Amino acid sequence: MREPHPIKGARASLFERLAISAAGGGVKPVIHDYTSLVAAVMEELERLLNTRCHMRGESAELAAGTVVDYGVPDLTSFSPANESEQRRLADVLAQRIAAYEPRLRDVRVVLAPSDSSPVGMRGRLVASLRSGSIYEPVSLLLAIDRQGVRIGAGEAAG
Repeated sequence: MREPHPIKGARASLFERLAISAAGGGVKPVIHDYTSLVAAVMEELERLLNTRCHMRGESAELAAGTVVDYGVPDLTSFSPANESEQRRLADVLAQRIAAYEPRLRDVRVVLAPSDSSPVGMRGRLVASLRSGSIYEPVSLLLAIDRQGVRIGAGEAAG
């Protein structure tokens, strides 16, 4: 019997582990290095931020933090030209990310109007990314428009 030993890297998300298991990859642990961990988190964030949750009122309160509440509200109700709505959307995105991406903590989102689209926004997500037992700073660029939310580690589109 082998003794337990630390594994460098971070464990894959539940969605990734289920997908690997369903594809016949078995139940072996999936471990990411830092680069693949950031890529996996970006993929999960795009999935979350491009899923719409239309719950309101008492139903939304009862479902808060559950899979029924997964996603973000319709983004077309937020005006890119209005600073208070930019801040409100940034707060909503940060709250949803903090609730549904456990590998990130101390999540902050800042948004501004897009340079190339009157109906788009661009911004930055800054957080601490858990890599094993260590938290590393991570900064990701956001682009929001009618096609959805895109996340990148390079320059923001728009």
